[in-house]
Amino acid sequence: MAIEHHDLGENKITCPWCAAIHDCAMNTGAEPGPPEDGSINICINCERISVYEEKARGGLRLPTDDEHTEAMGNPEVLKALWALRRTHVMIQRSN
Repeated sequence: MAIEHHDLGENKITCPWCAAIHDCAMNTGAEPGPPEDGSINICINCERISVYEEKARGGLRLPTDDEHTEAMGNPEVLKALWALRRTHVMIQRSN
């Protein structure tokens, strides 16, 4: 799994679940490059899945049931979720 960091610059994205605003994204998929329409996003704040869509308010939208099911069946998405949740637990324990 190759991880790439992408600065989104002025194209900040807003989580449709918790309204957290993000200015960067990390690609963990096989395809290199910044996120594009249809790419899965995991919010670093609330750990929920959304989908990139340039025309959506804030650049992200809620996933359809099929998109959510597909994402949760993707080993790369599950690894990223696990790593994020583990990090959150470690931070909570240190406080």
